[in-house]
Amino acid sequence: MVIPMLAIFRLAILLPAFALLLPCESQADDDNASAGLALHLSWESSDSPSGALRLLSQRSTQAAPVLTRRGERHLPGQLLVRGIDEDDAIRFEIPIDDPREHFVDEHDASGELTGGSVRPSDVDFHLRIPSHPAVRRIEIVDPEIQRKGEGAVMASVFLGVSGSRSALQANDPPVSSGVATIHQSGAPENRVDIVFISEGYTAEELESFAAEVDVLAAAVLAEPPLNEYAGYLNIHRVDVASNESGIDHDGVFVDTAFGGSVTPQGLLRAPISPIRDFIESLLGPSELDQVVVVMNTTHGRANAKKAGDIWIRNADNPQVVVHELGHGLGDLGDEYNTQSSCDPPSAEPNHPNITIETERENIKWNHWIEPDTPIPTLGFSTTKVGLYEGAICPLGRYRPGHRTKMRREQHPFGPVNSEQLVLRIHDVVSPIDQVSPPPGHLVLANFDGVRQFVVETPTPGFHALEARWYVDENLSGEGLAFQYDAASHGPGVHQVRVEVSDPTALVRKDPSQLLTDSQSRWVMPWVGSCSAGSAPCDDGNPCTVDHCDPGTGDCIHEPLHCSDGDICTADSCNPATGQCESLPPNCDDGNACTVDVCNRFSGECSWEPLVCDDGDACTADSCDAELGCRNEPITCDANACIASSTCDSSLGCSYEFVDCADGDLCTTDQCDPVSGCFNPALDCSDPFACTVDQCDPETGACLHDPLPVPDDGNPCTADFCSLTQGEQHYPFACSDQDACTIGVCNADACGGDPTCSHPELCQFVPLACDDGDPATVDTCDPATGCVFDLSDTDGDGVFDGLDNCIYGANPGQLDSDGDGVGDACKGRPQCSDGVDNDGDSRVDYGSDPQCYAPNDLLETVSNCSDGIDNDGDGKIDYSPGPDGDPECLTPNQYAEAHPACGLGAELVLLLWLWPRLRRQARRAQALRGRSRI
Repeated sequence: MVIPMLAIFRLAILLPAFALLLPCESQADDDNASAGLALHLSWESSDSPSGALRLLSQRSTQAAPVLTRRGERHLPGQLLVRGIDEDDAIRFEIPIDDPREHFVDEHDASGELTGGSVRPSDVDFHLRIPSHPAVRRIEIVDPEIQRKGEGAVMASVFLGVSGSRSALQANDPPVSSGVATIHQSGAPENRVDIVFISEGYTAEELESFAAEVDVLAAAVLAEPPLNEYAGYLNIHRVDVASNESGIDHDGVFVDTAFGGSVTPQGLLRAPISPIRDFIESLLGPSELDQVVVVMNTTHGRANAKKAGDIWIRNADNPQVVVHELGHGLGDLGDEYNTQSSCDPPSAEPNHPNITIETERENIKWNHWIEPDTPIPTLGFSTTKVGLYEGAICPLGRYRPGHRTKMRREQHPFGPVNSEQLVLRIHDVVSPIDQVSPPPGHLVLANFDGVRQFVVETPTPGFHALEARWYVDENLSGEGLAFQYDAASHGPGVHQVRVEVSDPTALVRKDPSQLLTDSQSRWVMPWVGSCSAGSAPCDDGNPCTVDHCDPGTGDCIHEPLHCSDGDICTADSCNPATGQCESLPPNCDDGNACTVDVCNRFSGECSWEPLVCDDGDACTADSCDAELGCRNEPITCDANACIASSTCDSSLGCSYEFVDCADGDLCTTDQCDPVSGCFNPALDCSDPFACTVDQCDPETGACLHDPLPVPDDGNPCTADFCSLTQGEQHYPFACSDQDACTIGVCNADACGGDPTCSHPELCQFVPLACDDGDPATVDTCDPATGCVFDLSDTDGDGVFDGLDNCIYGANPGQLDSDGDGVGDACKGRPQCSDGVDNDGDSRVDYGSDPQCYAPNDLLETVSNCSDGIDNDGDGKIDYSPGPDGDPECLTPNQYAEAHPACGLGAELVLLLWLWPRLRRQARRAQALRGRSRI
């Protein structure tokens, strides 16, 4: 039982690390194995969720992933890889961890940490998919975005159409210069195996690499709680020589074993899938729990994948690898604050040391918080567990300690983080290495027989494991060794079980019971004679245990118990030999393509697919139900984008792709597997209507030259270009702020003079305020425009516009002398007689035509036609004419230069009154015409 359980434990912790290489693949899923494709991909995503996916290489492989993870379609935060056929139908889906998700840490000399979780702008990764003949392309999809009804396809690529080569493809396959085990505590099947591997070290520098790893390993083994569980760890070193020293960075390209580089974001990167494959070829898969790639550079920043692999610089402080193991081994999140603000998280973070909960009972590590500790927790303490705000973000996320190694590398991990590391170690390592005697049926020779049992365990550093022995579930002994005494238990079949647990104080909560394991053995004591001295009870059947009951003297013939502890065998005793035999059930299903086995948990038959991989990548491995395995030579893919192809038995198909470059920098060079090369013109259009968009054939850069200002030749329009509507010509507005004039633009006013401005083109003509109704008095207000007044000032029922005397009631409009002035107005004072006729304390004058009601606004103390310079502008005032000075209140030299100014007040008054008398005559004539009607 030890090996299967350990395999499951190891599988559980290795799955995240293998997610990019073998999504959802495990030993338990071999029954789903089928022919597949191994893809090497490059994903350039910049800062957006989507991006460009390029296929760097592909080859056939027997190993293919299962299409579902146990019990669920995908895990939160995972992406889906879809196989799409030519009809855009989905043929398969595979969940993968996001290959862009990394923890990036910058470690300065003082031990301060900065960084956080990042997504590199471009990553290389390996992917295995089923080899489906109808699948033409693959897509990467975000299920969370898909559920929101938004565009979920993040990237896609056609199969068989490769992009630029990767650094790893350009070099020869790496060759190991040596493998060394630095620390060995037990068999790799039941240990956490940490492997340090070199990248960018030349053969001459590998000695230096070995010395560096010794320092790093010592730091790991000295750090609590890892020092307490050094007996649970193995540490190895793999030396790989590169052709040149260093890694790619800042435009410098180096020929290294695995194509290591520094990304534009400063992230150390080397493709982990081929590195893991290479280590596995040397050490085996059981020694591959944690990979640390040591890169020969002082550039870039250390980083770790979530619960996975680690990349560090050779110049880093040894505490760097300890911090990164907190990520890679413990799945711990960073606890330092480097971002000034963050969006509030939508869900509880999945790291065991980060939370958004502020209710004490809901905090993940509440079992470590003392009852008197305030929540949230303030103050400074290196040991006190609480709820301290700030983890990557200063607000909204909380950590368990004020200072821990996940915040500052000089500090210890702290109780909560240490507990998680211990649990993760026990998730891989069982507290039982092995038990002797080995599993099987045990028979004691006689009633007084004894049997010694021993359990072997890993050894913690500062405390001992506890072992308890149970006989028929009754506690019968403690310690690593136990002696079973048949005399103490009597005849019959008895079960012996050992249980080993780790009583460490570093763990307060173990919900999965990872700190405890147990193993069982069966014991059957054999009583050879009766103590009462009765006659022999041998019944001649070697398949029974014959003895005398000491209490009754009766012969007892107990059937020989032949159980071998295997539910998949039919156990019986052979009466001819007296030996137990265990025969497997007949699980043959008649299918040559299945391995017929019995399910070790249910005892039922199961049929696992026969693995037909012949190790030759140039054969299509399949199985015929009657003939068994078939290994037919494959035909490498051919399409319009493949110039030639070859097949290597180790690497599979390789392709030379058609060069679609047309030498024109202003086209994009593409290839379709069906139609071949096509070179569409580079789209240089921008959203602005005021630019000329074109491609520069010398550089391939898009040019956006502004259009010249459009001129329609009309000086009365404003010419410009609108970004959204293009060429525009708006008429120039002429306004003098007077509502009684109409401004028009005369294009000929300047006679073609280019220096003439728009205001000089404007002309203003009086607004015609004639509504055609003689009943209204038509005037114009400079502020509001035309006014059509229907007032009846004297209340005689005749509107002022028709009334021949508006200040005297005259309903019949009597005009005895026919002069246009009604009789009601005869004998009234004249408006220009120099008298205040309307009693408003203002002397009447010509601008007050009726002078029968107060009109202060038009009347002045001075008379504008009195022949005096009232406004002091050196000119004699006057009123009549279009250029008159009607109010004579302000200087108006231009208007007052009229010759009439010297004719005297009488002539001026006559000229002023004449048009008004004519207007009254016309009104009277109109009134008479109406009365005749």
